[in-house]
Amino acid sequence: MSSGKVRFAYKHFAILGPESNRAAEASECAAEQNQFWAYHDRVFADQVSERSTLSADRLTELAGEIGLDTAAFRQCLDSGKYTSQISQESLSVQSLGVRGTPAFLINGVFVSGAQPFEAFQQVIEEQLAQLGVETEPAPPTAPPPTEEPVGESEAVDIDGVIFFPAQSRDHQDGEIEYEHDTPPGGAHSDEWQNCGIYNEPLAKEPVIHSLEHGAVWVAYRSDLPTTQVETLRAIVRNQLQAGGEPLVLLSPQPELEAPIVATAWQVQLQLTDAADPRLRLFLKKYQNGPYTPEPGAPCSAGIGQPEK
Repeated sequence: MSSGKVRFAYKHFAILGPESNRAAEASECAAEQNQFWAYHDRVFADQVSERSTLSADRLTELAGEIGLDTAAFRQCLDSGKYTSQISQESLSVQSLGVRGTPAFLINGVFVSGAQPFEAFQQVIEEQLAQLGVETEPAPPTAPPPTEEPVGESEAVDIDGVIFFPAQSRDHQDGEIEYEHDTPPGGAHSDEWQNCGIYNEPLAKEPVIHSLEHGAVWVAYRSDLPTTQVETLRAIVRNQLQAGGEPLVLLSPQPELEAPIVATAWQVQLQLTDAADPRLRLFLKKYQNGPYTPEPGAPCSAGIGQPEK
């Protein structure tokens, strides 16, 4: 596609609470020093690698890491000069029916999630064609990698973890028929399940949305011995109290392929013993893990009331 035929506009959609709003305001302060995108990328990288609390001090520290004038940056952030702008942009995006990030509107055509370039290219070229604008052939790209089959993956270094190829991320109403008792992705509800410990089985559709946000679902058979259930509860409780956004769900489920099944987006681990050390390794690696479509998205402010 030729340059000059498409204009890209970025709108803030701060949906994760006060820290999300503060980070968005901070990015505008970075823009005052012509470093919006560098700062944007640094903040997101920090959430993937550190999942740190986005306090004003941490945001200022990140500004210093990319060479910004931290005194001017902090003065801008503390002034609250962009608070109203972020609020208005978030409300305007929400009014368009957007419920998660990333989301894209191309001349009114909605593209949801982190899609490959080809998905955007198709929509953009269709829109340009409708406007009578000619497009140039796209430059050749490297062939896509061969899709990895279901089974053990060399990219997974925890023994017994099963990898599943790319999953649908479509939103769908009502009950969905899944191939697996604890699906490692796929079409799901518009609403996500709040992370935490549950004493009753959970509907799969909102839980899969939570997996899309980086959560791990630990499910166990209803007849699992009480001592093992208590072990699972202790492990998950420690995860939930570790600080930051809790990203684990625990629930009994009526039908499972193994006594205990830990599932994240595209990966799954089946266990027979709650004390198996691989469970803790799985929780550590796959909360906001390498296959998470929307790292940093919430696992709270959704549906369900987990145990306090």
